[in-house]
Amino acid sequence: MRKILIIFLGVIVSGCVSMEIEPQDAVLTGKVVEVVVIEPSAQKAVASETTSIEKVYLGMSERDVSRIMGDEMVVGYQKNIKTGVLEKINMGTIYKTETLKAGEKVYLIKYYFTSINKADGIISEDELTPLVFEENRLVGSGWTFLFRLKNELSF
Repeated sequence: MRKILIIFLGVIVSGCVSMEIEPQDAVLTGKVVEVVVIEPSAQKAVASETTSIEKVYLGMSERDVSRIMGDEMVVGYQKNIKTGVLEKINMGTIYKTETLKAGEKVYLIKYYFTSINKADGIISEDELTPLVFEENRLVGSGWTFLFRLKNELSF
């Protein structure tokens, strides 16, 4: 009688749980998964690189802007299979350039890769910041400025 009571209490206390194993639950399906944990210092480095745009101001020379924005930024980390060491995945900060001409005025637009909004391997417009230069000087930045400039030049 005592054994039955202990078993009954054990079932009541533990409750009933049912789980469906999804294919993406690699750990539950027995597949070996390697988890890479990025140290907080590495995360801060990525964050500081993605906020360089805040240091840029109107009137700066194209050269000074390039110096502040840098040539590359860290977009992630991958583990080297042979050494087991985490290696940076870098990407150029300038994604594309464009030239606008209106009469005598020539504008150079550099689209800087400034943030990662979704780690999907695709660079979308919301991850870029356009910087507009006229005669090697920064005259505007951001999508609002660029759209306004393009609208003014089209009339």
